[in-house]
Amino acid sequence: FDLSGASAAAPAAALAELRLKDAIEAIPDAFVLWDANGRLAAWNKRFAAIFRIETKALALGMTAADLAAAARAGAETISAHFAPDAAIDEQSVEADVGGDRWLRIVRRRTAEGGLVCVASNVTEARRQARAQKKKERELEATVSDLEASRRDLSETMRNYEIEKRRAEEASRSKSEFLANMSHELRTPLNAINGFSEIMQSELYGPLGDGKYREYVGDILSSGQHLLELIDDILDMSRIEAGKLTLEPRRVELERILEECVRLVAKRAADAGVRM
Repeated sequence: FDLSGASAAAPAAALAELRLKDAIEAIPDAFVLWDANGRLAAWNKRFAAIFRIETKALALGMTAADLAAAARAGAETISAHFAPDAAIDEQSVEADVGGDRWLRIVRRRTAEGGLVCVASNVTEARRQARAQKKKERELEATVSDLEASRRDLSETMRNYEIEKRRAEEASRSKSEFLANMSHELRTPLNAINGFSEIMQSELYGPLGDGKYREYVGDILSSGQHLLELIDDILDMSRIEAGKLTLEPRRVELERILEECVRLVAKRAADAGVRM
């Protein structure tokens, strides 16, 4: 600017002041400036709106106390963080202005010894941060639950493996017992069946009464049936071991039914059951 004459200085200063005011108003954050004497030098509408200060109540040269008195919201925040004599150990600080609203206030000393304060609204950011913290806590709780479930599952699997081994051992012992018992039973049964066949054939002479021959036939039939049951038990052991081979063949149903009736006829008669 041409500062050679007063006539040029006044319009230039007015233009510079106008430009400065436009720049301050264009700032999206709250702005306030104090001079070296702690008097209000500049502000913008955003600052007045945040603290609900009427435009007509603002004037150059006001003190921080006057400004706080004119504020209808957040007067304590003005005194604590915006006043020229407020402690500025922290150049940036977040402050609650009431109604769950938060400001991030940045403060700097000016070259002449004044103070400039710029405050941005961080309410939404803090809400998001709280929501994020809540989600993190929920996630941690979920992870903790999953870890507990994993431990329980591992313990269950270990118990299952133990019980499975016990069951397999019990099944193996049962199969061995049945196999051994079956072999032991076959020895006396072979003797019974062998002697019954000798008596039936009357190798050493006639039996006498015909009823004896019928009884010998029943003894031999019962012994052979019992031997077949033992063979079935051995087959069960073979089935469990996966070593059974099937041999499909025709059977005489009438003969099987006659053998069944013969085996249970006496017990049926004793119980008064007619067959």
